[in-house]
Amino acid sequence: MATKEIETIVALVSEKEDDLNRASLDVDWNRTFLLALWHKVAFIVYERLRTTGLLDTAIGSGRLPLLLANHWSQLVAVNQVRHANHSAELEQIDAALTAHGVRYAVGKGGPLLIPEIYSPYERKMYDVDLLADRSHSEAVIEALRGIGYQMGAYDRRTRTLRGIGKDDLRNWLLHSRGLPNFVKVADSRLIDHSICQVQFHLGDTKTGKTRPAGVLLDGRVRRNRFWAIERAAVLTQLGLHIYREFTDESFRHWGMGSNLVKFADLARWVDHLDDDEFAESVDVVRLLGHTAEISAAARLTGLILGSPRLEDLVSLDRTGMGRADRDRAVTRSGLYDAMDQIFRTAADGADESRWSKLVGFKTT
Repeated sequence: MATKEIETIVALVSEKEDDLNRASLDVDWNRTFLLALWHKVAFIVYERLRTTGLLDTAIGSGRLPLLLANHWSQLVAVNQVRHANHSAELEQIDAALTAHGVRYAVGKGGPLLIPEIYSPYERKMYDVDLLADRSHSEAVIEALRGIGYQMGAYDRRTRTLRGIGKDDLRNWLLHSRGLPNFVKVADSRLIDHSICQVQFHLGDTKTGKTRPAGVLLDGRVRRNRFWAIERAAVLTQLGLHIYREFTDESFRHWGMGSNLVKFADLARWVDHLDDDEFAESVDVVRLLGHTAEISAAARLTGLILGSPRLEDLVSLDRTGMGRADRDRAVTRSGLYDAMDQIFRTAADGADESRWSKLVGFKTT
């Protein structure tokens, strides 16, 4: 078990570098790098190493190979380009949806969290996550198609998109919270495709406890050049994302188990809020009826990234998970057990057959 490697990653992500052995950072950096990549915190870890001077320490001691450090820095630079690309894509998406009369809002992810709790150097930018009204589904499809997006799975070998049929779309709408991923194939070798997700419901499809996304669209606010959910609703969205990863079987069957960045998002966000903002955010959790889920998400997050605010969220409702789910969550999310176990699971792959039979195919 990669105890020292996990300790290093968690300390850097939680900005507790003083807990590390700063003299040499004596860890297996190859494994640390791969763990950080899987958990989507490679850029956070690199930036903390760089800004604290620990990157030079690790290289100077000979523990961190210079070749690996160079590759790492190149990935950080590529991520900044991807951030700029997705920001530009979001502007196009906003214009297209607005022109088609679609009421939407960014529901989670980088656009909401940068620069609030992350710099563009830290947070991985992979896609754009939107909420919209189910009644606007046809308009969403038409609007995004008009700017080059199609629903389907990206073939990396041929750099083409495999589209979907009506049966696939119907199954996806029945068994998920929204539409299949929209993918736009680009000409650039650096950014070969962009992804946009559109969800029509909040909550958890496994439990059936979902609500129309419109409950968050009513309070949407204009941020820079796009619409976003109100700040008080962000906590709910971040917590529900964590909760789904432990209860929605699609994550398990597709090998997309919990990763550290989701916990970092929630921990950083609640610590970033002032007292009034935190109280307003808790009010939204109660109003939407998700106290059990957010309590469970905070409990899981607190196992790795402790915070007094997280304890306040845990106290909202301690029935968020049954005993079996709670024990499984502790096993998967303990500081030393979780990341190592999740990393092995990802490397071994996962059985996708059961979930694939429900929705017909796996989107990008």
